[in-house]
Amino acid sequence: MKKLIKKILKESDFDWTEMAKPFELGDFEEDDISYDDEDAKVYLGKEGEVTYNLTIDDFIKYAYDGYEDWTLMSLIKSNGDYDYYEDDIVNIDEIDYLGHHLTEVQIERFQKILNHYGVELVDTKYTVLGGRKYTGVIDVIGDDNFGIFETLINNIYNGRYGWDDFISESLSALSVAISRNRWKSLGAYYLNVLADNKVDLSSYHYDEVQVVMAFPYKGNNNLSKVLSNIGLNDYNWEDGYHQDWDTSGAGEEIEHFFTQMLDTIEEQIDEETNS
Repeated sequence: MKKLIKKILKESDFDWTEMAKPFELGDFEEDDISYDDEDAKVYLGKEGEVTYNLTIDDFIKYAYDGYEDWTLMSLIKSNGDYDYYEDDIVNIDEIDYLGHHLTEVQIERFQKILNHYGVELVDTKYTVLGGRKYTGVIDVIGDDNFGIFETLINNIYNGRYGWDDFISESLSALSVAISRNRWKSLGAYYLNVLADNKVDLSSYHYDEVQVVMAFPYKGNNNLSKVLSNIGLNDYNWEDGYHQDWDTSGAGEEIEHFFTQMLDTIEEQIDEETNS
């Protein structure tokens, strides 16, 4: 260590090392440190900065106490722009709220279909009271009870693209929208954390990272410990991911899927009328 410091201090361009003298290796080995090889594990630059070239596992060990938070790992590997979206986040209970994504025109068309078949809007879950009766589709939607249409629709239509198809694709669209919005907001927060802490972090080949930051950093001159001060371990990334339920972007898709179902049922009505 002493030999390394002396060697560095001989270089006139490295006056900044006086500020960090004696700097500490921390968990690094002396052979990891270089002032003339930019590809070294730890490269001491000439402008008062240090560059780390690490595997993502080594970086997580120093910056996040070794805990492999899958959300943070994904953000690092994608440089804050993760774009793999889950399609199974929401469960079957979300069916009851799908009506809020429909347009007035769709609701009118749906009501006409139900009227054509003389469908009574009754929630049979309330059989003790003789059934809960609704005045129309709007009433059902306002009561967050869209799921009652499952039996009613399946009783009048079982052709191509029916209720089950609409539900399957709509729940998938909601899940993808939630997942996309989660990664978008989490990615923005991740990049802001790095910017606020004045750290440049880039991922290469999906398993290597390069970190460039000032040194000494926030008054710390331990080469490994400074990495734990860059802000990433001040936040629970996985919790942040699961707390976001923004469905923005799913509405248009759900409208499209519902229109497909309405079209096929109306085709059946036309065939029945003209046969």
